[in-house]
Amino acid sequence: MLARSILLLIYSLGFVSVFSQVITPTTEQLERKGKHYLFPEFSEAQIIRKDGNDSKGELNYNLITEEIIINIGNGMVAYAPIDPVEKIIIENVELIPIQGVIYQLLVDGKVRLLVHRKQTMERTGQQTGLGRTAGTYTNDANTYSSEPDYIPTLKDKQILYYMILPGNFGLKNVNTYFIWQNGALKPLRRLKQLEAFVSDKNALKMFLKKEKIKVDSEEDLIKAIHYCNNE
Repeated sequence: MLARSILLLIYSLGFVSVFSQVITPTTEQLERKGKHYLFPEFSEAQIIRKDGNDSKGELNYNLITEEIIINIGNGMVAYAPIDPVEKIIIENVELIPIQGVIYQLLVDGKVRLLVHRKQTMERTGQQTGLGRTAGTYTNDANTYSSEPDYIPTLKDKQILYYMILPGNFGLKNVNTYFIWQNGALKPLRRLKQLEAFVSDKNALKMFLKKEKIKVDSEEDLIKAIHYCNNE
């Protein structure tokens, strides 16, 4: 009888241990919370519609699915349709839908600078003899060492909508910058393109050289567009 009681106790402890592992987020998961979103948490946002029928909601921008996500209390869904929306303001950040794509307004004025932000998920590390990747998964300065069961894809949108994702993987930021002027949207690939927006091209060249402006630096591009707007 005593032996049976001990076995039942061991079985119960084992069940509690396994069950706890399933429902308790690990430190690693908590560390990665929200890294695939523009903001670390959902926040109340202003939704400015073209027809003037404005509203509010708890929103965020998902960098993987490239969608505005709304928290409806019992789950997350994509905000749609997005085209009737003129802009969405979250924590003083303006997000502007243009032909179904979400852009962030970085600089307003006669020349406006927009950025389209997204993330891709990648596996890194060395291939093992079993054809699986072993080693670390990196996300900027953070490194994760355990092997994921799988990496969610765009087919798993309901998983990607949540703030904590299963598995370990690298998140790579992909930002594309655009000039938005007179309703036209043009990719900003070279600093020489800015000459079209100033009257003194030589002064612009001197400014870019003095400030060591680089086309792949968001901070530098913001500085350069401010120069064009104030020239």
